[in-house]
Amino acid sequence: MNTNTLTKPARSNGLDLLKLICAFFVIIIHVMSAEAPNGLHYQWIFITRAAVPIFFMITGWFYCSTVAKNREKKQIFKIAKLLIICMLLYFPWEIIYNLMIGSFSDFLNCFTTPSEYINFLIFNRVSGSAGHLWYLGSLLYTLIAAYVCRSFIKNQKIRTLLIITAAIGLLAVHLVFDEILHVRNMYTRNWLMVGIPLFLLGVLLFKYRNRIQKLSMPLLIVGFAASIIAGWFEVSVAGQHDLYTTTVFIAILLFIIFNKINIKDNFFSAAGRKHSLNIYIIHNVLIKIYLMIMASLGLAGMVTYFMPLIIFAASLVISIIFENIKGKVIAFSKSKKAS
Repeated sequence: MNTNTLTKPARSNGLDLLKLICAFFVIIIHVMSAEAPNGLHYQWIFITRAAVPIFFMITGWFYCSTVAKNREKKQIFKIAKLLIICMLLYFPWEIIYNLMIGSFSDFLNCFTTPSEYINFLIFNRVSGSAGHLWYLGSLLYTLIAAYVCRSFIKNQKIRTLLIITAAIGLLAVHLVFDEILHVRNMYTRNWLMVGIPLFLLGVLLFKYRNRIQKLSMPLLIVGFAASIIAGWFEVSVAGQHDLYTTTVFIAILLFIIFNKINIKDNFFSAAGRKHSLNIYIIHNVLIKIYLMIMASLGLAGMVTYFMPLIIFAASLVISIIFENIKGKVIAFSKSKKAS
């Protein structure tokens, strides 16, 4: 990624809106995988599975800007700090939750098992309610790998060839391991098999953005519709997986479509820009709380299609409150220092 030849990407309200949609998709995955009736989630979840690939691709798309501002190390430390904070916050929640559901002994066994720590350090695997935080660990390792790559490989042509080879090769290996060999998802859902190739897809989309921008919207929509149809058949044949071949195409097409959309900044794009990561982090706790409340009311068997919307709205409200409080604390701290 040569910052001398690549201009920095402008802020995209379309991509910000897409981030909010992807945060909602993640909630659908985690809610519907256990709660949707009649296998509805099973047949159509390949669409929502595009969320995490898009998050990685957006990071790759803006990586040139990160490099141009010389903020690679700052970005790495930011994600590392966020991961540590999230793990520390989820730890007391896991204790409380497991005590409430009567599985504290299982939690202790998991917590004292060395393999759990090894799996986290190597494969980004996290157990329990914090399982979705694998994404932060994977993103951290991916950014470190990108920084190391830039530091040691200076030749632009070699770097571009390596990016293309790694993006295509690692994704191909992942899909073979997951859909054909049915390897345990811990070995396929990690920084190497998911984070790096999807991040590099974002880098490539930015590198060839001028050619991509020439693609017509009708053509992109037709491609998206064809991917949906192909995905439906793929799920029917391959069964349930974390990532489908068609999901990758859906993620790429959604990314391009929303990046081409010219919209003014609004509540939803601003929410995607400011709150999508917070929603991703906190939603799993709210899902557990919601299910416990429903169970205590004797409504555990009652499944509602509105549950993802309820969790999404609650997560967004909590994030807005948190960001407002954080903003006031920061402003107060600055004013104290100034005085």
